[in-house]
Amino acid sequence: FIWMFVYFNSDMWGYVGCLIGGFGVYKLMEPCSESNSGFEFISKYMAIGNVTVAILLQAILHALLSKSGPQTLCVSASRSCCASVVSAFEALFDGKDLSGLKAALDEASTHLSMAKLTVEECEPKMQFIRGRNPPFKMDLARNTLLNLESLISEMNLIVKASENWSVLGSLEADSGQAESIGVLELLARMPAMKLAKDEIMPSVEILAEVMPDMLANVPSADDGLQDVSISKELECANSLYEQLAASAGSLPTQKHTELTDDIRMRLSIVVRCLQNCALYLGRIEERCVTESAL
Repeated sequence: FIWMFVYFNSDMWGYVGCLIGGFGVYKLMEPCSESNSGFEFISKYMAIGNVTVAILLQAILHALLSKSGPQTLCVSASRSCCASVVSAFEALFDGKDLSGLKAALDEASTHLSMAKLTVEECEPKMQFIRGRNPPFKMDLARNTLLNLESLISEMNLIVKASENWSVLGSLEADSGQAESIGVLELLARMPAMKLAKDEIMPSVEILAEVMPDMLANVPSADDGLQDVSISKELECANSLYEQLAASAGSLPTQKHTELTDDIRMRLSIVVRCLQNCALYLGRIEERCVTESAL
């Protein structure tokens, strides 16, 4: 009966359960005859009882020692990753804490690695018994983690473009502190940067609040998508480029051996990264809206 229940409730292990039930019942249905001694039947039933008890003990110990399953771990890691991304964007738009931005991205990368490590174990077909819980949203998880990885890569590029590379390798850099070259401070003074914050932060908040709840199958998760307008572009990017070009005359002119040492080039890189961040956030929003409509 147990293995037939597994057969009808598990996509991956159903066939295995059917075979175990079929071959296992063979000995139980063996007819009695005078040639079969009582000792032989006793030994067979003892073996069946021992295997059954061993399976039950293993299942109980696994349930007691495993505080969280892969789905819980994946949702928790995704939620922590999104929270770190929120902190990173807050530090970015603040324009004064490059070290805080770098530290938040390091935390986000750590949590993202944990989520990627556990997400494939959340595949619904790998469950031994489905139970009453709805299947894990694998497409949403994979799509979100992929875009999160690209988003964090763009943010790390912003950090590199804002760092003073002359101190890399020093004790200050080794301690996790990042010395700014003035890129974020200059951007923070641009009026269009405030518009960029108003465009990006609502999408970041949806990422941090709605997406993990959807993975966890929270009933009220869709409420945060009621008034969402999906946009994959940073509409204020042209204004930001224009304001930076207008202020370029006040920047010191120096000869550089490398093009990437020019602060104007670094400013362009940061703005382009912000455009890419808006793209990846829009893709995540689009996927969440699509998933809520299913």
